[in-house]
Amino acid sequence: MDINDYVLAKVENYILLEAAVAELAEHLGHSVTDPLSMSLFCLETGLSLEERDKIMSRLSLLADRDYFESDKVRADLEKIVPKISEFSNDTFKGMLKIFRKN
Repeated sequence: MDINDYVLAKVENYILLEAAVAELAEHLGHSVTDPLSMSLFCLETGLSLEERDKIMSRLSLLADRDYFESDKVRADLEKIVPKISEFSNDTFKGMLKIFRKN
């Protein structure tokens, strides 16, 4: 097995592992609008570890519940992670739910 075959096998295994975790989570009721796992939410929506950490850091600074209920939190998070602007409102609410839970 040469290096290309090895790398391809590792990538295929990663894809299978990610799919298996997603299937199990779906069985338990996970979706992007009602997530059970922050890490799986990030995988499914394409958020990187760095973006996840930025969101967690920003949300940890926000203790006011009224702020979370406003559109200001979305605008604030979109400034630090522009990818969030692509999320539907339901997906964004799911993100807030799982990030606040953690």
